[in-house]
Amino acid sequence: MKEKIKIRISTEGDVEISVEGHKGKGCKDLTREIEKALGKTVSDKNTTEWFEKERNAGLKLGGM
Repeated sequence: MKEKIKIRISTEGDVEISVEGHKGKGCKDLTREIEKALGKTVSDKNTTEWFEKERNAGLKLGGM
């Protein structure tokens, strides 16, 4: 499964970032800059993938 970062913005302006397809704690590395740019993190929940064995990860940006 490919890694996906999903960003949802509610009508109230709340932002939710989720990572799919990445196992282990490294998913925080994938979203760190996005979170920093958006401001204070109010809540942080780990998915079941967070507890699985980590594998090598990379972030590929489109349009470059």
